[in-house]
Amino acid sequence: GDTSWTYGVPLCLFSGQTPAILESVSPTVTVGSGFRPLGIGVREFAPSQTHTPIISVGGWPPPKDQVPDPIQPVQGSEVSNPCGQKPDTGVYTELLIGLGRMGTPRGRLAGPGDQLHRRRAASHPRRAL
Repeated sequence: GDTSWTYGVPLCLFSGQTPAILESVSPTVTVGSGFRPLGIGVREFAPSQTHTPIISVGGWPPPKDQVPDPIQPVQGSEVSNPCGQKPDTGVYTELLIGLGRMGTPRGRLAGPGDQLHRRRAASHPRRAL
């Protein structure tokens, strides 16, 4: 099983046409425990049926067969695609977040989704992610 993951988050312009220049990205809240940040970057590409955005892939950095594009540093990256744009038109900008597991609970490797599922199943109140 994987001990690290890359998560893709779409980035877009909410309003206006002037590109946004990213300065930094940092977490505002921790959900779950047992994970450590491995890296963060931005990729831009033109989506197609064979070149798609990711939700999650195993490994950090992500495997080249799933994320073939260069990963740029966050600072100075430009976001110019408008929100609501069809995924198969124009440029797609994706924030890539790498997380790694700090340990193996009870001998089983569980991903972040498993942690969230266990918390909900234990009747913890739902929180916005």
